[in-house]
Amino acid sequence: MTNTINEREIALDVLMEINEREQYIHVLLNDALRKYQYLEKNERAFITRLVKGTMERRMTLDYVINQVSSVRVNKMKPLIRNLMRMSVYQMMYMEQVPVSAVCNEAVKLAKKRHFTNLGGFVNGVLRNISRQLPAMELPDDYSVRYSVPQELADMLKASYGEETMKLILESFLKDSKVSAVVNTIKITRTELMERLTAQGIEVTDAPYVENAFIMSDYNYLEEIPEFIDGMFQIQDISSMLAGMIASPSKDSTVIDVCAAPGGKSIFAALMMEGTGHVISRDVSEKKTGQIEENVQRLGLGNISVETADALEHNLADEETADMLLADIPCSGLGIIGRKPDIKYNVSREKLDGIVRLQRDILDSVCSYVKHGGYLVYSTCTLNPKENEENVRYIMEKGFAPVDINDLLPESLVNDAKKAGEKYLDKLHSDAARGMLTLIPGVYECDGFFVAKLKRI
Repeated sequence: MTNTINEREIALDVLMEINEREQYIHVLLNDALRKYQYLEKNERAFITRLVKGTMERRMTLDYVINQVSSVRVNKMKPLIRNLMRMSVYQMMYMEQVPVSAVCNEAVKLAKKRHFTNLGGFVNGVLRNISRQLPAMELPDDYSVRYSVPQELADMLKASYGEETMKLILESFLKDSKVSAVVNTIKITRTELMERLTAQGIEVTDAPYVENAFIMSDYNYLEEIPEFIDGMFQIQDISSMLAGMIASPSKDSTVIDVCAAPGGKSIFAALMMEGTGHVISRDVSEKKTGQIEENVQRLGLGNISVETADALEHNLADEETADMLLADIPCSGLGIIGRKPDIKYNVSREKLDGIVRLQRDILDSVCSYVKHGGYLVYSTCTLNPKENEENVRYIMEKGFAPVDINDLLPESLVNDAKKAGEKYLDKLHSDAARGMLTLIPGVYECDGFFVAKLKRI
């Protein structure tokens, strides 16, 4: 490890910001990795795993610590609390790290951060935990075993049943994969994958999407020449599937009302093979700046970027869109595997507030669709109030669902079949009503919802 940099200290600082100041894990972790991009690949990977893993397993870690410590986790000093969590995570889930190193480094960090008087406490509790862990059994309790608030587990169980809930919660604890879509205007998928492989980057076929791939074993995305030259764009598989369900015709006018960082706008532009016009919008210049940067890098001339608040109705847009993409703000319950901090901030009150915001946006933008045009509604959540119930709300505005069975990839159907008859039946019955719910654990992607409707 780099002599002047302590990876554990970087991880501790990030965890402090997330847990004590309620900052977003993906933002803070990306900022930290960008700041320390000169670190070796394995050092950056260590920081990433330690931060993300500690957040994923936070409730499990708290349970283990509370079995041994005389001071409850919630009564500890914030720095000590986060230091203990990340240290126990290393003991439980990073077998390659010696227990002695975990304990020694934790004590050093406590003293460096002016908690010299608690060095003995940290050392004693961690060493006791290391001795008791082999015989310690976790209770058969969702909140401890899957590290998820009971309210969220109950909500998922009520919506999907216990079997599916377990599949979802188990999937949230698995490693997330990085997927990318090929800019087919510049290069073929085969040629791009060959070029990346030649650089030592591991690339494999992506599920469900033909012009996509999974990539790993790279250091820093912005250092890859093919990324710099706009030959591919990072995008989640579930988001690409939403683009496939949309399937805009060539020469269409597409309005994307909540577009940042631009994935669905880009996918639509590529599907139209450079024809038509995609109007890609978001609420702030910071967000539209992200879209513009990606559009310029990819060299897509059929996308224009505008700063606009979707809540503010624009009369000039009425009945101008052949297709409206409404991937609007949501609770994010489907992407907890990527952003584990989400699950610790869920409440019914917050969910109800999000639904109100979604309907305010839909009230503003639905009339932008031409009669005979399409609205593609999507979220990255598994909350039926934000999904199926909002589809019914859209239908009340003069829209009818479009059967999307013919748009489902064969491999997606096969995965539903493998999971069981009830999943296959749900897939086809939902698709007949214009809807697709991607359940993590059943499908090889994040949790996601997409619906396609036609304006009557």
